[in-house]
Amino acid sequence: MDPARYLPLLKALFALEPKVFIIGGIAEDALLNGTMTRDHYDVDMTTYRDTVPLREGQLAELGFPRLEVKHEVLPGLAMVYETGYGDLHVEIGPYDELIPGDISFVAPGENGPMRIHSPDDIFTYPATTIDGVPIQTVSPLALFLGRAGLEATGALGPLDDRGVATQRRLREELLVGVPEGKLRPRLEPLDKVN
Repeated sequence: MDPARYLPLLKALFALEPKVFIIGGIAEDALLNGTMTRDHYDVDMTTYRDTVPLREGQLAELGFPRLEVKHEVLPGLAMVYETGYGDLHVEIGPYDELIPGDISFVAPGENGPMRIHSPDDIFTYPATTIDGVPIQTVSPLALFLGRAGLEATGALGPLDDRGVATQRRLREELLVGVPEGKLRPRLEPLDKVN
């Protein structure tokens, strides 16, 4: 399939308020390449958990059907929502602010649900473009730590070769000078805040 099929959707998402933050492979392509280097199955985005209904309504206005839960960490606690029509798919990974100023998302772990903490700069990175279309991504550090956290918890299995290469490029090209300690994901059992 043609990866450019997502460009009109990305343009529409960029126009939404509050800002839509792109994560995942498309964000990595935008930040590292400025172009889609491969076909992407979906557009991954994030939003605060309490704005998921708003995002569902906005996506409905763009023609997408109701969101479905794709992955649950606990009953009633979604890790990923999904929707799609035709060959366009969207996934939403919600963030929580269970403690003021501490943004995290939840993932299953070997010893129960884990919070994967995000860096302070998660939502402050400037907008960028992919194939000439403006998009807003989370920060490179947030992308790096999100993937590292998912790998550490085992939530989505080990990184494939592409994931390893992307992490290396983020580290070597966009995170130069970031202390090694800040490149380790901060994980915490979910029950520590409940």
